[in-house]
Amino acid sequence: MERLTEQEKLAFIVLDNKKSEVERQNAVKNLTDQKALAYIVEKVDDYEIYRHAVEKCTDQKALAIFAQSNKNHYIRKKAIEKLTDPNVLNAIINDSEEKNVNKHTTCYIDDKGVEYGHQLHVSDLRETARERLEEL
Repeated sequence: MERLTEQEKLAFIVLDNKKSEVERQNAVKNLTDQKALAYIVEKVDDYEIYRHAVEKCTDQKALAIFAQSNKNHYIRKKAIEKLTDPNVLNAIINDSEEKNVNKHTTCYIDDKGVEYGHQLHVSDLRETARERLEEL
């Protein structure tokens, strides 16, 4: 019988609804396995748990999926903040129908979070993002 790795044990704790909230949060904070983090982001409904999981996730493929198709606005927004592929960010700008997600994506591409971008109209932000993407 194979023994579970420390990361597998942490993932099981996070997914065990019978564990206390504190135990689950501590486990997700110590989790580094990217596949487990991605699974938790997709499957767990607890805000504190998926918040920690998406913040720790660095897998660009998983982040792209979250940014483009996750139903949770917070997860989409956090994933967009962590994306580094201009092609994926451009696809989000062109394909997303949610103005909040488009606005957030465009601000990130344009100025890496400079707050004045939030005052622009979505169409202006899209154009700014296109210009920035051409510079990359």
